[in-house]
Parts: sequence; structure tokens; C-alpha cells
Amino acid sequence: MNNAGVAHFQDIAALSEEHWDDMMQVNAKGAFLCSKAVLPGMVARGQGHIINIVSVAGRQPFPGSGGYCASKYAMQGFTDVLRMEARQYGIRVTSLMPGATATPLWGDAPVNFDAMMQPETVARAVVDIYQTPRDAMIEEVVLRPQGGDL
Repeated sequence: MNNAGVAHFQDIAALSEEHWDDMMQVNAKGAFLCSKAVLPGMVARGQGHIINIVSVAGRQPFPGSGGYCASKYAMQGFTDVLRMEARQYGIRVTSLMPGATATPLWGDAPVNFDAMMQPETVARAVVDIYQTPRDAMIEEVVLRPQGGDL
């Protein structure tokens, strides 16, 4: 499971190149490097499951999150291609796109944590995805707070 992520919530005009690079390195490149490291063993076994925690920001833009969204769109594109390439080896690849979740990712951003999902909710979705019988693959799951996006 690729779940590492960082966010710097700023408008694009104010976003530093350093923060842009940080998000691309951790969010997009991190998923690539971790997946690449485990693929040979999975191919040899003829099975495996990679679950990438992408974020709804990998499918929907949010103002003030341009760099974060770009890194998550990259991660979603990577996940889609990986799924296409890996399924022939019996490897499942799932994109889990949670919405706002009460984690330290938000830093000092002015958000309402009470309106967010709890990390345990996302963890439960991961377990459910992983426990899907091997004759099926859940390709994508979008999981949002009951009240909608923040």
C-alpha cells in the first residue's frame, strides 16, 4: 500500500518550486518507487495487490491545492497504467481516493476536522478492498465524508 503523502495548500501563484517538488517527490515518485520495488516478487509469485491511496484530489481540482492536485493526478495516471501492465501477471492494482480525512496532512490549514472522515474509515476500506476474492479486482474506490467535500 502506497500511502505516503504531503500537501502544501497554497494558490499556484504563491506556491514555491520547493513545495511543488516536495509533493511530486513524495506523492507521485514515492508510489512509483515503492511499486517498482515490490513488482518483481509479485510477478514471480503470479499474484499481489498494490493499493495506492490517491485522494479525490487526483480526480477533482480544488482551489488552493494546485500542486497537491497535480501530484495526485500524476499518481492516478501512474496507477491506471500500472494496473494495465500488471494484471497480466495476476497482480491487482487499486486506486483508493478518499476525501477529507482527519490526519496531520492538513497542517495549519483552516479546516473543520469534525466534517472529515476518520482514518479508521479509510483503513476499513483498504481491508475490504484487499479481501476481495482473487477472481475480481476493485479498480477504483471513491470515499468521501458523508457531508460531502469540504
